[in-house]
Parts: sequence; C-alpha cells; structure tokens
Amino acid sequence: MLRFLVIILTAGLTALGLDASSASAIEVAPLAVQTTTPWVGAYTGCGGTCSTDPATLWKEKNRLIGGGKLSYSRDFDPTIPSVGREAWRKVPSPYHFYSVKPPQDDINGFLAGRYDDALKAVIRALPAKTKVTMYHEPEDNMSGSTFAALLGHFKTVVKSVRPELSVWYVAMAYQWRTNSKGHVTTNKGWIDAAKTADAVGIDVYARAGYFKSLADDAGFTRWWNEIKVPSGKADWGIIERGISNDNGEAARVKMLNDDWSFAKAHDVRIFMYWDNGKDELTGPKETAAYRAITGQGRTL
Repeated sequence: MLRFLVIILTAGLTALGLDASSASAIEVAPLAVQTTTPWVGAYTGCGGTCSTDPATLWKEKNRLIGGGKLSYSRDFDPTIPSVGREAWRKVPSPYHFYSVKPPQDDINGFLAGRYDDALKAVIRALPAKTKVTMYHEPEDNMSGSTFAALLGHFKTVVKSVRPELSVWYVAMAYQWRTNSKGHVTTNKGWIDAAKTADAVGIDVYARAGYFKSLADDAGFTRWWNEIKVPSGKADWGIIERGISNDNGEAARVKMLNDDWSFAKAHDVRIFMYWDNGKDELTGPKETAAYRAITGQGRTL
C-alpha cells in the first residue's frame, strides 16, 4: 500500500516525543472523506495509427467506456499551432485537457518570448474550463530548473489573456520510479514548477513488467511525497492512466476499481483513462467498469 509521508520539523518531532536524529518523517492516514466529485475523462485517439477520425472515435468511446458521460478529452499539439488547427477542435468533448510544446522544441526561444503572440492567440481561442499544460511528462527531456522556467513563462502568458484557466504540471511516473534519464535524482527544480502551477497531475501506466495499482506504484508514491504533498496543491489528477491487457480482463477490472477507489479517497479532481493500444478497454466487463466510474464523476 502506498505510504504517504509528511516531513516533520524538528520541533514537531520533539513535541511528539520522537527523536529528530533518527526520524525525518511519519506516516499519516489517507483522506477519509472525498470532498469533491472528480471529473472523469479519457484519451480516445489512436496516435496516428488508424484511419478513423478523432470525432468518430470520441463518440464511439464515449458511448462504450463513458456511457455518454465522459467530461474531458486529453488533447495534444506537438507545437503551438495556428488558431483553427488545434488538436482539441477535432474532438467533440464537453471540455479539454490540452497540451502544447515550443515549436521545434525551441525552449530557449520560448523563454525569450519568441512565441508569446502565437501562444496568446491559441489560449484566447480555448473553450471554457480547458485545463492547459506546457510539455507534459517533461522529466525525460530536461532538468527540473529548465522546466520550472518553461512552465513559469507559460503560466505568465496564459494568465495574461485567460486568468481563469488552470495551468497544470503533468509528471511522468515512470521517470520518478526509474530516473532512467537522470533528471529526477532529486526534486530540485521540479518542486518549483509544481508550486508555480495551479495544479499537479501525473501519467501512470501499468505494464506487463510492472503491473502495479496506483497505491503500489513506486513512481506515483515518490511523486506524491516529493511533488504533490510539498507543492501544497489541493487540485491534483491522474491525467493518463493506462492498464495493459497482458494480464487479462479480470485483472484490469480489479485494478481499475482499486485505482478509482484510491483516487477518490485522496480527493482526486480529475481522472482520465488512456484508451489506446494495449491499454484500450474492449471487453464487456472492463468497459462496464469504466462506465460505472464515469457515472460517479462530476456532472456537466
């Protein structure tokens, strides 16, 4: 079970009768009461590997896994597009969780303000209640300090034209577990980005070689303890949750239900499934399970 830890100041340890030299954290119980009803959404695209158009896919998947009640779609642009060509326009979802990146990965140019006007135009055109992020899953691409600067500039531009929009930092559980690219040896820089953002989220995948629930995922645990909790953000979410079909439908249904119960118990604000590839829900029991989850989500 996931252990949620809070750092205790030396004075607090003394007051509790603990030796500060031998203990730096104590375990606390998870939230016992859900205080908000979360949004429930999904990514329903096919990553350019199929011929079905995104609007048709959304409608089919919304019926199959959402019972017509999916609230948010996960939408991506690999650049800052021209207004009218944004990815979110292709998906007729009620609301959008939308990502952009600097054109040609020109981070320095973005920080210098080269793309501010283009970004402002895109942000102005976004529908109401859109949640936005710059460079989702950044941990395998740059240092924490670089990302903190990137997200800080992004937020400044967004708020200059749409102060009501929520700016998110969306992390990558795989990197927080493995640190395969060497950028998350510590949370330095990353925690600054989290504090800058309005909310924090994470992408978590259960694969054949690491088939773990949210509660047992080491990357999620570390992110929670080093990013979510110290960021002080009440708004948090599972932005991409993928569960592979390698272990069969029964195992996937159990994990879906366990994840949903866990997320609700910890006051998740948005929960989105990655319905694509090996993670795609197709069986009658697993699609019914996500329809049931969607039915418990926030009404539009």
